[in-house]
Formats: sequence, structure tokens, C-alpha cells
Amino acid sequence: IFVFSILFEIKFSIPIMKSNFKKYPLVSIVTPSFNDAEFIMDNIKSVQNQKWKNIEHIIFDGKSTDGTTNILKEAKNIIWFSEKDKGQSNAINKAFKVAKGEYIGWLNSDDSYNKNAIRRSIDYLERHQDIDLIYTDVNIINEDNLVLGVSKASEFSLESLLIFNPIKQPGVFFRRNILNEIDGLNEELHYVMDRYFWLKIFHKNKSIKYIPNWINANFRLIEGTKSYESIDKFKDEWI
Repeated sequence: IFVFSILFEIKFSIPIMKSNFKKYPLVSIVTPSFNDAEFIMDNIKSVQNQKWKNIEHIIFDGKSTDGTTNILKEAKNIIWFSEKDKGQSNAINKAFKVAKGEYIGWLNSDDSYNKNAIRRSIDYLERHQDIDLIYTDVNIINEDNLVLGVSKASEFSLESLLIFNPIKQPGVFFRRNILNEIDGLNEELHYVMDRYFWLKIFHKNKSIKYIPNWINANFRLIEGTKSYESIDKFKDEWI
């Protein structure tokens, strides 16, 4: 009788536990886009190939003229807009306002995710409720998706943020509570808007965690991009 009672209790308690567990909280991936027809489909596919059942991919395009919008029209399972904006920061803020997810990722249109980036990141955040934002290393890739090397992140501190940016933006995932408390990006910034965003997150006493030996994303470094052509402007704007 005792054994039967234990088995009965276990059998009928398991479904109740499962029903209270949110296996797939909604994840919002926000992507600013402008004249990036060559790479936007790689970006979209990298999100759609994630092993996660509850994703909304929000793309704000700044009225591209290179055929990007034709690709967006044909793509499935995305939310997209194409309208004039005031720059990349403005486009990202628009996407942040549309996003409904419990977790947020920010992936620029020429970058891409690696396999299982979303699953392992959200699993980590679900298991560590005291952490608000995580980030990882990222691959550096060229126009042919060839990996040129790894851009290593480092442990976060105020000093490291002021001297150099330890956070690699494509590898970041964070909780929605950050957007509830911080009014997005500074739209007057065009080069270091991510870095200033991290500073505001730190100022709100949010917990920021580096996950070493993970490579969530691929950062594309090619001629014609801001990161390639305007290194000095990044430094000047931060100063």
C-alpha cells in the first residue's frame, strides 16, 4: 500500500509540474537593415535555423534601394517594416518597441547566429534568474562566411567598458526588464550606441555576465561597413 501510494503521488504530480514550466518563452530578435540585400537572407536563415520554437524576428529596414525589401517580402516567419529612419539607433529603438519577447537579442543585418545560440543562452538565463544580460565571444567572418578568427570578449567591469568595449554585441541576450527600465539607445550616437547602452544597463545595477568559450554569433567585417571604415569615429564618439 505504501509503495502504491508513492507511485500514485509521483504519477499524478508530474503533469502538474510540467504544466507550470514555460519551456519556450518568447524570444525577440531585432535587426536593423539598410541596403544589405547580399547578406540579409543569411541573417534570417540563421535565426530560423535555431532550435527554439518561440521566436519573433523583427526587421526594421530604412527604405533600402538595393532589393532588400524584395527579399523581405519573400521571407517567411518574420515581422518587417521598411520606412525612413534617423539611423541605425533609431531603427533598433523602433524594433525594441515592437518586441514582445521575455528575452531580446540584437543581430545586425550582415551578422548571423551560430547553431543553438538561442537555446543555450535562454536556458542559461532561465536557470540563473539573478543574471539580466549575457554575452559571448563572436566569430569574425568575411563576405563568403569564412571564419577569419575569433573576437574575444572579457569579464565586464566599469573600467573595462570605459577603456575598451568588453561586450561583443551580436553575442548578447538580455531580459525584457532592461527595456522596461531603460529607454533604448541614444539616437544621437551612430557608432558607440551599443557601448553606451551597456553603460546605462550597468548604471541600473543590472547583472551582466560573460560566458567564456561560447561563440553565439558571427560578426561580418568587410569593406564599406562602419566597423571597417570608421574605427577612428568610434573612438572619437566614445570620448
